[in-house]
Amino acid sequence: MARNESLSQHVANESNSTKAYSSVNRHVPIDARFGARVRDLRKERQWTQLYMATHLGIDRSHISDVERGRKSMTLSLIAVVALGFEISVSELLDHL
Repeated sequence: MARNESLSQHVANESNSTKAYSSVNRHVPIDARFGARVRDLRKERQWTQLYMATHLGIDRSHISDVERGRKSMTLSLIAVVALGFEISVSELLDHL
């Protein structure tokens, strides 16, 4: 958030302030926020879970469970996902 940007401006500027990973929804478990972030990035790229699984070498059912907040990812898998999305780990974890 920019230094002179108020919280209300930040929320108004979010593309979808109801996203589970939004910084406004800290009451949502981090696994659910992370899963929503992964799902949104996957859908932005128009990837199916099967394509993502094949592309990144991760089991499709694990991706499904992560997206639903049922399973966590290890730091190693988080790095693989960030690399696959061509973003940094910090960008992947931004706003969690």
